[in-house]
Amino acid sequence: MQQMTEIRSDGWITKIAEEFNDRYGPYFSPGGTNVRWTSERFGRSGLVMIHSGDGTSMKSSLVSEKITFDMPYTECKITISFYSNGHMGEGDGFCLDYASNLASGWNTMQCWRTGIDFVPKQWYDQEQIDFVFDSDDGTIDFIRIRFRSDSEESLDRVFLDQVDVQMRL
Repeated sequence: MQQMTEIRSDGWITKIAEEFNDRYGPYFSPGGTNVRWTSERFGRSGLVMIHSGDGTSMKSSLVSEKITFDMPYTECKITISFYSNGHMGEGDGFCLDYASNLASGWNTMQCWRTGIDFVPKQWYDQEQIDFVFDSDDGTIDFIRIRFRSDSEESLDRVFLDQVDVQMRL
């Protein structure tokens, strides 16, 4: 599948802009049974819910398709909107990981924790994660990203409303 390409005046190239209005959209899929799509909740439409994971399992992960590198990108910016329900306890949360053709597994970009990075029952819009690719590792042909639950309680839930992935040379 070919990603969209929108070049902005600031040099960022939009590869994915997903609002989940049509289920998981063309770029994402559930990693397992603990990921579900919902049409409306908390005043928003088109949400992906991720719940109760052990922190490493694909069962509680939303996973992207390969994001191809048609140019030698050096930076990645991921912007998300999220909400957590009121059941998440102190220290529970979720993480954003990436994998590439150069990696043998998933690498964590960032984790968000209740009481540290967010409070439950509140929308967080335009949360931004910046990442610089290490050119010493070799040529990157693609990356994949995943959002995974890092909470073992069955009622803990994180809802994603939007995910944008941008690259820059």
